[in-house]
Amino acid sequence: MPDEELKLYEVLFETILPNLSRIQASQSEQRMQADRLSQDLQAFRAEMKARFDTLHAELAAARHQMDVTLASLRESEARVAALVGMDRNQIIH
Repeated sequence: MPDEELKLYEVLFETILPNLSRIQASQSEQRMQADRLSQDLQAFRAEMKARFDTLHAELAAARHQMDVTLASLRESEARVAALVGMDRNQIIH
């Protein structure tokens, strides 16, 4: 056998095989940690999406309320202008 093969067999029989169960356990633990991390990231994404959706809905409601308020203000300005006989632009400026 060539020297390289002998060295590989030495590593295999002296290092890897005696520690095989520890290596496999370590790999299993790493897989479990990766799975937990993936689940945590998925939960985080879902929470951030829910928060974003809530904020988006609140923003849309605020914009709608602002539009309603502006329309009401314009109607009030028009009524006041009609009462005093002025143009709406004259009231604003």
